[in-house]
Amino acid sequence: MIYDVAVVGAGPAGSMAAYTAAREGCSVLLIEEHTQVGKPLHCTGKLTVHAFQDFDLPRETILNSVRAAVLHSPSNLQLHIRRKQVDSHIIDRALLDQRLAERAVSAGAELTLKTRVHNAQRSTDGLLNLRCKTNHEAQEFRSRLVIDAEGARPMLLKELGLTPGKSPLLGLQYQMSNIDLYAPDCVELYFGRELAPGFFAWIVPTGPAQARVGLCAQARPTTPPLHELLRRFVEHHPVASRKLKEGKIEQVFGGRNPAGLIGRSFAHGVMVAGDSAGHVKPTSGGGVYFALKAGELAGKTAAESLTTGSLDEGSLRRYEVAWRRLLGGELRFTSLARKALNLLSDRDLDRVFELIAGREDTVEAIETYGDTAFQSRVLRPMLSSLTRASVRKPADLLLLSRAFAKALLASLT
Repeated sequence: MIYDVAVVGAGPAGSMAAYTAAREGCSVLLIEEHTQVGKPLHCTGKLTVHAFQDFDLPRETILNSVRAAVLHSPSNLQLHIRRKQVDSHIIDRALLDQRLAERAVSAGAELTLKTRVHNAQRSTDGLLNLRCKTNHEAQEFRSRLVIDAEGARPMLLKELGLTPGKSPLLGLQYQMSNIDLYAPDCVELYFGRELAPGFFAWIVPTGPAQARVGLCAQARPTTPPLHELLRRFVEHHPVASRKLKEGKIEQVFGGRNPAGLIGRSFAHGVMVAGDSAGHVKPTSGGGVYFALKAGELAGKTAAESLTTGSLDEGSLRRYEVAWRRLLGGELRFTSLARKALNLLSDRDLDRVFELIAGREDTVEAIETYGDTAFQSRVLRPMLSSLTRASVRKPADLLLLSRAFAKALLASLT
């Protein structure tokens, strides 16, 4: 059988793309390498309320809802933020992925599990041949168009004529019980170069006395092993260790997080969506909402292109134009913010915490405009307030200017 669309990967991007294309009448094959959709787990599962509103996601996947955060600087200065409304839901990520795949199947997509695509080639008749192994047996699928939604470790991009994004961040976390939380609706974030190089650690509550406790770090030769970094955080951090000392580790899971956007997300007969394309906010590592958005756009573009019979680059370019218009500005802005944060020393970051905590208008801006999905909405007024605060102190103004000038230069090279 020749499929109209073959989607590689049944995560949020892949299942949404499969659902959207199948709903438009395309014959769709959704390929998942694991024995069960949604497993193994890789995600903290903090998902913006926008996702539930925009995609009518099943409420049964919600474990907890959060509206507050406590941020800890490297020297453990604390910044408390509390919004009036719920910002995010903490979800059962495996269950969400399963429900999204079921939605795609109900729309007409065909789902195949335990199937790993190891090779993709274009044949002389213009079709794409996907060579796979299902239960260790060779198999081949043919399709007119491929949507790559493999995740943070895409293996097919080079064969499909595309270049993967930058090296990813590495993450590891525990599901823990019997821990001391600030509040059931409050996320805790911990910063420091020694603690989590290039990112941060977290305690994300999933219920009373329960949380996902983890960290991400840049994948560099000098970065200590993640299990060692996480052990130090749990056992020795001056604040977190007291909260976690009676905790019990119920589950351990980890994964990769893309560190940058793909150069180009389309080729002849091919589109790339979700983590494979780097549709992840560099400031927080969150990517499910953007993956759903990109998957929907890829599915719509696939259906439109198949209707016109044009699957060349000129036709599929519309997909990249669409997602860049919707998500590109946010991804560029948060990328610049991440670069600036990574250029700050721990001492400089402590000073930024002091500047924020010392100004009621800055804290109010964060609480008013804070948005997990669109972080630029709060970063812009927050930076404006910080700049006003630092005008009276040349050293503070120089600190902020130096960090963002270097970040901008890094973005251009």
